Amino acid sequence: MAVRLENLTRRPVLLELAGGRTLRLAPGRSSGDLAEIDVEADAVQQLLARGVVALHPAPEQAPRSGGRRARRGSASGQGENTGAN
Repeated sequence: MAVRLENLTRRPVLLELAGGRTLRLAPGRSSGDLAEIDVEADAVQQLLARGVVALHPAPEQAPRSGGRRARRGSASGQGENTGAN
């Protein structure tokens, strides 16, 4: 399940995620979707305990359809001069 982190402060926050990645959050902003394992890092857990950041479940996305978009016009005859006058 994906989660998001939100910066609750008025200052930028630099988070060291599990796996060695770093995330910078602007004041009042939320991160993109993160794996739960990413927020298990000790540094993130300490900031959660201090109330610097909040953890929220990521909103569920509607399933995408596997269909393709229809193209404008037809593949044959578009822009062709048929010569019929």
